[in-house]
Amino acid sequence: MNREERLREFAAAAVRAERDCGYPPRLLIAQWAAESDWGRRTSGEHNYFGVTFQAKRHRHFRYCPTSEELTEAQMRTLPVDERRTIRRRQPIGGGRYRVELDRKFASYATLEEAIADKIDLITRTARYRKEFEEYRRSGDVEALMEGIAGKGYATASHYAELLKKIGRQANVLAAIEEARRAG
Repeated sequence: MNREERLREFAAAAVRAERDCGYPPRLLIAQWAAESDWGRRTSGEHNYFGVTFQAKRHRHFRYCPTSEELTEAQMRTLPVDERRTIRRRQPIGGGRYRVELDRKFASYATLEEAIADKIDLITRTARYRKEFEEYRRSGDVEALMEGIAGKGYATASHYAELLKKIGRQANVLAAIEEARRAG
């Protein structure tokens, strides 16, 4: 399956999520594309969103290699088993490092389970709930992208800009419209 086919298939799932709970398909697709290279790879089974394992939320996980942008203080907050896997720390400025390590990522039984958990993470957890509630009032999906990035969804310093860039792409907008028409 090529990238555009994966996008169309995922857009159908994103539009279903929008109908079910009002979650914006542009954000769901942008995070899917950014975190999984347009659906080509996962971190954890069916984990297309880079959701890290949290014992309170998840039952299964898989260690996967990743690159994070972290400060010394953030590195110290990593679980000990993940800290031990650090292979490389490269200074990138501003007291931050690009760190290569293995992290525990949540694993799911199905794509639908992964989407449901991703949406729950953004809409119901204290960390992101305020940003989602503001989106529900304003309808400003790019403000939501900035808000969750600002709350630390990903460690990349340019994450919000990446999400907005993907969410504005003509192929993404066309796939969403096609999925809405299909019903």
